[in-house]
Amino acid sequence: LRDGGYQVTHYKVEYDEVSTFDSGINGGPSGFSFLSADDKQEIFDVQSITAAVANHGYILDGSFSLEFDGQSTGLLVYDVTPEVMETALEQLCTISDVQVSRYVDCSIESVGDCEYPQSFTWLVTFISLPHPGDQHDHYVSPLQMRKGHKLKIGANFLWECTDL
Repeated sequence: LRDGGYQVTHYKVEYDEVSTFDSGINGGPSGFSFLSADDKQEIFDVQSITAAVANHGYILDGSFSLEFDGQSTGLLVYDVTPEVMETALEQLCTISDVQVSRYVDCSIESVGDCEYPQSFTWLVTFISLPHPGDQHDHYVSPLQMRKGHKLKIGANFLWECTDL
């Protein structure tokens, strides 16, 4: 059976600084590039988790857990290091390999060393999963009224405190 078409070996990608694509020679795009069809790289899904205080002058304390595709980690301390979070996630049977990085947002009162962090954000990059690709839930159920991430935070033991 033949579909009548030829195998795609290259792609022509045109670009321009203006949305009308006519700032180049003879009213065409300003430039173009040819890409080989063999030049492909896997794109890993990245999801973020943020724990933050809602009130100025408060600090975070406590712990939380993470859930991914029905499996949960144990409790993680509120300022968990990327290495510990990565290990906890990789122990779940629904994840093979992730990379985790953490960003800390300090209060304006902190000078030099971040004594009173206002939030922590972890970026989780899914490197290897039993089911790779986009890791968002693409369905709505009676328990989940909107589409969301498969990676969820359980923050029942996460608190804002005023005692410094």
